[in-house]
Formats: sequence, structure tokens, C-alpha cells
Amino acid sequence: MAFHNTAARYFYSLGRERVLPASLGKTHPVHRTPHVASFTQSVIAAVLVLAFAIKEGTNDPNTQAYLEVYGLLALVGTILIVAAQAVVSLAIIMYFRTHHPEDHHWWKTLLAPAIALVTQAYVVYLCVANMDFLGGGLAFANWIIWIDLAVLIIGILGAVYIKASDPEKYDKIGRLIYEGLPEK
Repeated sequence: MAFHNTAARYFYSLGRERVLPASLGKTHPVHRTPHVASFTQSVIAAVLVLAFAIKEGTNDPNTQAYLEVYGLLALVGTILIVAAQAVVSLAIIMYFRTHHPEDHHWWKTLLAPAIALVTQAYVVYLCVANMDFLGGGLAFANWIIWIDLAVLIIGILGAVYIKASDPEKYDKIGRLIYEGLPEK
């Protein structure tokens, strides 16, 4: 559920900001939930489950569901999320040093993010270094690092493309949440 919710919220945010199709950024008129993004994530999850069922068979649903689908795909997502959190930790340090030095705080904007950066980078290293163990010897585990690298490269290339083709859109990414908040 956590991965589903995270993915749906990212789809919603990126749809709302017109990085992905705008329909993903719609909320339910009554419940105010990101129902289009959630449904989209559900369809993607169903396709992945079906792909694993076709490739690996369905003779042992417990092993295939928990070890292969959940275990391996959770590992794909975990490495990406922890890597993203490490990058965010570095971004916090750089942002306050270059854009808001007056708001710099030795703990909040330097030491804590630096500790987070180092520990999260180490966790990514441990995941990669122990892929044989974490992947349970399953063949798909050999692809996890390459899948994660492909996702990162596609994300970086997408950001470079948006920055070059629509700098205004690029500058607004992630800023919608602050609209309407009072100034300090």
C-alpha cells in the first residue's frame, strides 16, 4: 500500500504540474483523492503482476507473489527511493548554501542532511553489493540495478528536456504546493 500510495501521489503531482498528462492531476469531486492517478497506478501494478505470472507461472502463488513480485519489485523501489532521498539530502545542503545562506542552520541545513546523505548512500551501496542475497537468487534480481539506472537516466533526461523546451514549467515543478501560503 505504501508503494501504491507513493506512486499514485507522484503521478498526481506530476499530472497537476503538467509534467505527465494533466488528467493524472485530477481529484475526486467528493472524496478529494487522486483517483485517476491511483487507478493508473493500479493498472500498472496489474500489468506487472500479469507479466510475472506469464513469465514465472502461477503454480506456487505464495512464492511467486511474495518473493518474486513483491520482494523483487519492492527492492527496485527501495533502491530508487533511498537514492532519491540521498540526492534530496545533498540538495538541501546546496540549496541553503546558495539561495538562502541567511536561513542556514548548522544542524537542520548542514549536518543532519550530510549524515542522511552518507547513510542513505551507504544503504544503496549495501543493496547493490548484496543483490545476490536480497534477490534470493532469482533471475530478475540481475536486472534490478539496470532497471533502476534506466529509471534514473530517463528521469534525468526528462528533466533536461523539460528545462530546455519549457524553462518556465521546469522552474515551477514542485512549487505548486506553496501557492497560497503566507510569506515569512
